[in-house]
Amino acid sequence: MENNQKGMLYSLSAFILWGLFPLYWTNLKNIPALEIVSHRIIWSFFFLIIFVILKKQKNELVEIFKNKKTIYYIILAATFNCANWMAYIFLVNSNRVLEASLGYFINPLLLILAGRFIFKETLSKYQKTAIILATLGVCYMSIIYQKLPLYSLLVAGTFTGYSIAKKKIKIDPIL
Repeated sequence: MENNQKGMLYSLSAFILWGLFPLYWTNLKNIPALEIVSHRIIWSFFFLIIFVILKKQKNELVEIFKNKKTIYYIILAATFNCANWMAYIFLVNSNRVLEASLGYFINPLLLILAGRFIFKETLSKYQKTAIILATLGVCYMSIIYQKLPLYSLLVAGTFTGYSIAKKKIKIDPIL
């Protein structure tokens, strides 16, 4: 299987999983979002430290802390990721799954804008057409919802910020 095919398969799997997450998070609606995210951070940290030790990547991990620019982007990515999870869990646990979902629908549009204006990527006419159609879909949903999707924009914006910061980090994703 080619890397592109693997990437598409992994992306599809991730989006299916993310689509099912609200079923899990609604069972935790009595727990504040901050507590849920805190647990996620703490348990992920311990799991990944064990994983790094088992993969014998301790030296690579130590090397990362010698590069201030990398540390800056790691902190920036972590901050955006934390804000994204806080907003997402808050929305799901407040029975606002549609707003959370719309945020992840808006996110690719913001990523495309970031790619175009920050990373100077070019778009084909088909890609431009797809962007226009998706933007019209978001506008239509906003009209139906009868208000600006501010929380959706928060979810989309924080995930876009996370993605931009992660693109600047040139290290193994596990590290």
